Amino acid sequence: MELLKYTVKRLLRNPYVLFWAIGFMIFWEVIGAYIQSKGVPAQYSQYYIASWYAIIALLASSAVAVSSTFMLNYQTGGLSHLFRFSRLSPLYYLLSIYSGITIVIMIVSGIMLATTYLLFGSKFGYDIALPRNIIAFAPVFILTGLFYTALSIDLNILSLKTTRKIGNVISFLPLIISYLFGFSYLYTNLGNIGLGSPFVNIAMLSYYAYMNQDPPLYLIGNVNSSISPVLPLIVLISWIGLLSVLALMFIRNLYLKPLEEGRSI
Repeated sequence: MELLKYTVKRLLRNPYVLFWAIGFMIFWEVIGAYIQSKGVPAQYSQYYIASWYAIIALLASSAVAVSSTFMLNYQTGGLSHLFRFSRLSPLYYLLSIYSGITIVIMIVSGIMLATTYLLFGSKFGYDIALPRNIIAFAPVFILTGLFYTALSIDLNILSLKTTRKIGNVISFLPLIISYLFGFSYLYTNLGNIGLGSPFVNIAMLSYYAYMNQDPPLYLIGNVNSSISPVLPLIVLISWIGLLSVLALMFIRNLYLKPLEEGRSI
């Protein structure tokens, strides 16, 4: 419980989380609401708002995860001893990290939902911008948090097991990949390949929660070609399970990697 409280408190006070996951995402929302929205037909405004929220939620969650798993850089020396000589187990440690980061991602995603409604509502009308299925957002937030936590932990431990010199690059991969897949889902047709991407799955499920209807295979110009949300849900859960098993295996074998190793970059 103390580890959970520490994780949540640390992340909510993290200036990188406040800037990249909230401030910078609000900037993107302003772009989407007042600049990119020019020429959007009135009959497609709801789809447009839902698609933008799907991408914003994806990017905000990735920013939280990137900021959160940096803490592993400073814990490798102590964790191996704690696992051996204390009651702390790798599973308990992993579950605490998962819980803390998921709570923060739920808070950030909720803030993004509120700002999307306010900003896009001022442009298109608040009745049009109103989310259609509030209850569905809770499991989407939780699954998003679990996925990004598992992915970031795996990537971070990978750098710790190889060399800290690539740590910064690897840690930012979730954010970079989210931008690539997020805006690809928004503007291009990824076809069935998109169904295998957990990033696209998150966007699809976020869209489903906002519109309360089956998400399209790709967003722009394809609102009538939809798929059941069950498929992206199954794929996302499968990714979470696989990455979590890898994370647990990696954490069991952590050992001290001097911080000085990464200073030569």
